[in-house]
Amino acid sequence: MKKRGVIIVTVALILLTARCQKWDLAKISEPGVSRELADLRKTTITNLNYDLRFDIPENADEDISSEILISFDFKKVGNYPVVLDFKEKAEFLHSVELNNEYCDYLFENEHIIIPPSLLQEGRNEITITFSSGKQSLNRRDNFMYTLLVPDRARTLFPCFDQPDLKASYILTLTVPNSWIAVANSPLNKSVTNADNQTVTHIFEPTEPLSTYLFSFVAGEFVKAEKSDDSGCTIGLYHRETDPCKLAQIDEILDGVFYSLEWLEEYTAIPYPFAKYDCIVLPGFQYGGMEHTGATLYNDRRIFLEKGAGISERMNRFSLIAHETAHMWFGDYVTMKWFDDVWTKEVFANYFAALITAEKYPDVDNSFAFLDYASAAYSVDRTEGANAIKQPLANLKDAGLIYGNIIYNKAPIVMEMLARKMDPESFKNGIREYLTEYAYGNADWEGLVAILDKYTDEDLAAWSHDWVHKPGMPHYKVNSLTQIDLNGLNYGFYELTDEVSATLMKNVVEKPLSPSEKASALIILYENYLNERISGSDYTSFILDCLESLSKEESSQNILVFQRAISQLRSILWKEKYLQETGWEGRLTGLISHSQAESCRRSAFSALLNAPHSESTTEMFLAAFMKPESFTCFHLTNADLTQLCQQLAIRKEEIAPHIIAKQRERLSHPDLIEQFEYIAPALASSPEARRECFQSLLKAENREIEPWALTLLRLLNHPLRQKEALTYIRPALEIFEEIQITGDIFFPTNWCSALLGGHHSEEAQNKVELFLEQYSETLNPLLVQKILQAAYYI
Repeated sequence: MKKRGVIIVTVALILLTARCQKWDLAKISEPGVSRELADLRKTTITNLNYDLRFDIPENADEDISSEILISFDFKKVGNYPVVLDFKEKAEFLHSVELNNEYCDYLFENEHIIIPPSLLQEGRNEITITFSSGKQSLNRRDNFMYTLLVPDRARTLFPCFDQPDLKASYILTLTVPNSWIAVANSPLNKSVTNADNQTVTHIFEPTEPLSTYLFSFVAGEFVKAEKSDDSGCTIGLYHRETDPCKLAQIDEILDGVFYSLEWLEEYTAIPYPFAKYDCIVLPGFQYGGMEHTGATLYNDRRIFLEKGAGISERMNRFSLIAHETAHMWFGDYVTMKWFDDVWTKEVFANYFAALITAEKYPDVDNSFAFLDYASAAYSVDRTEGANAIKQPLANLKDAGLIYGNIIYNKAPIVMEMLARKMDPESFKNGIREYLTEYAYGNADWEGLVAILDKYTDEDLAAWSHDWVHKPGMPHYKVNSLTQIDLNGLNYGFYELTDEVSATLMKNVVEKPLSPSEKASALIILYENYLNERISGSDYTSFILDCLESLSKEESSQNILVFQRAISQLRSILWKEKYLQETGWEGRLTGLISHSQAESCRRSAFSALLNAPHSESTTEMFLAAFMKPESFTCFHLTNADLTQLCQQLAIRKEEIAPHIIAKQRERLSHPDLIEQFEYIAPALASSPEARRECFQSLLKAENREIEPWALTLLRLLNHPLRQKEALTYIRPALEIFEEIQITGDIFFPTNWCSALLGGHHSEEAQNKVELFLEQYSETLNPLLVQKILQAAYYI
């Protein structure tokens, strides 16, 4: 108690003496990581190194004994302390030593504050013993992985948690001896401990990394690996047992090698890190995460189901190219602050499109940018539209910056910028950018300043409207000649009735190229959403389009087919009087008669998830009970699980039997665990479903986010809209907690899962009432997420 009293007085004196200095110490010591704190630390701290030790017990409930040695050069500026970040309870912090002596410190507002009087100019070492926080450890029974983006390193260990304080890391990891351990850097050595139950792995120092990129994975995994002609070896760690999926490993690793070679040639910079391994994880929150040396992937995005078509294979390759591009754009050169996080995502998606285009030369490159446009429009058309670059005062809100705009609108803007320059000049500018900021940090303005040297265009002025303003341009179109269907435009093209009718007819009947058809579909869909085309007319057009496309099996035709059927799926629950279009019978025909299996599968999924008739439900039930009798394509376990979920909702009287039958079919423990987690949402009893929903309001029941979202989505199924109205308010009331406890995409996905099945005035009123009461106090970035999802009610 005496020690704490001394340090409180010391810090109080610091607060008094610092008031007239450059940085506001109250801001510096507020929860999270304020911009002021980050700026101060960037000024005073250099040559940073972390030496970390974690002892991971086999029992997930036990504490994780940990120690860190932080060494850095300190430049005294004014009377400012050193402020470390550690977002855990005080009892998790055991001791703090400064330069080999126990020191006084204050622990408050998620910070360890060390007075400047105790620090020496030049080299300092801080040694801290602590128990690691578990929020970002993603513990399961027999494996775990860290995921620290954007500001979660401070939940795991004390650190300077900001992207522009890069450091070298040395990791020592003790794990059960049956576990494999993987980290950012190569393994130096492993030692079996005296207990014969654990192994200690010591890894080599890393290259300079931001805290959000530090990572390790441990658990029961199988390792596969492949080498290229140069002798470079890439490992792939997984938990898969399905022979069909294991056979894909060569193709997966070939995708990594292809992307690496492409990027090395384009950037003229060899892969800038010591190793490249991939870990495929069940229930992983994202598609992938670009940790150097230990890139994480979602198992369902990497291991494809039997019968996966061109779209799924291209999406997988694009994901691999995206994460590989991050090695240069994000890891090697990193944004200074997370308001510029889009500068890493724009390059990852932009170059993923270029790499994928070369890998799949039979598919027009514009398809990637059409996909980006479609996703970006889903936000830009709403009241919650946001600019590409958004202000960010504190890193605790950095996760809310992420979304479709930075991932999908940004690469379209980058393509516009690239077209303002000749390709060689653009490439040279990118190479200069990477060389200038190697292993360091940059911002958008720094990039534009470099590219400006390679063109006469005023890029800074041009980019202002596209980067700093939300929404999309609005064009009025009176003639087809005013529309360019090259797929490289962005905006709402408002068509006259005559132009829209002609364009719909041309898509179905005229010899437009597949990419032109895809571009036209996007333009027409915006006109439907803006009530320029009626629901019945647009549904009839989409069905005509699907039937026309179903007759050919080319890759590009399949991609257009899937875009059209995605639009149809979004329409069928919203439009109430579509019987005259004959959509149900026509979709059934597409399941039977489409030339490409992937088109038959897409039609099957669309019909399964649509408001279909009892006779169609019986058809699906027969396929579920006897999959071998279904002849349109092979039904995988994933297909049967989807059937189980939809049938249990529609056939409540036999739901327990349906659920039990599908449970019996599963053998992999990860799939069984997932199925048993989700099954309560399929309960026949409304009381049981309410209890299931109540469980989701507790953070400990949302730890595996993709599963939690499936649960919430099923509870808010369109057939349960009336019952689910009672879920809207309580699910929105914990929205701030969802942000605090969840990972970066969870708030957006939570809103979509909650509201996506609702299409009623009552649901809209509930959301509007909530916003009326809370919009003044709720973080504006959270309000944006609600408005984006509520648009589709």
